Amino acid sequence: MSVIEQLRWEGDLDGLLHITRRSGDLAEDLSFDRPGDVVATCTGATFPSEELRAALSFYGVVLASRGVPEVTFVRPIVAKTVKFMATIDMSSVILMRELSRLKTVVETSDLEGTALRQLILEEARAMHDRTQQ
Repeated sequence: MSVIEQLRWEGDLDGLLHITRRSGDLAEDLSFDRPGDVVATCTGATFPSEELRAALSFYGVVLASRGVPEVTFVRPIVAKTVKFMATIDMSSVILMRELSRLKTVVETSDLEGTALRQLILEEARAMHDRTQQ
């Protein structure tokens, strides 16, 4: 079984997600630019905390919006990706709660396009920061 030991976001809105995954004695540093690869790699993995799993899923939502040029496409992409990121661990109460909270933040925001994407990145960073305390 693999363990996701840590994660790091590199860059701004069109950045990359980096994780350190350990399987036995082997530690790998992996980089992601698509949420599907994050889900494929992290489903079934263990995490030091449920909050870190949630932070990773938030960053997956940010990845899904990379390069989205049209204002009207951000919200539908976020809605679909939140559901997809939940598949990392459908039994995690904290993951479901935090993804639901992110969905509510997006649905109740007046922001659109790049500003909305920035809000999601800020939420991801805030969740990640909470895992560091």
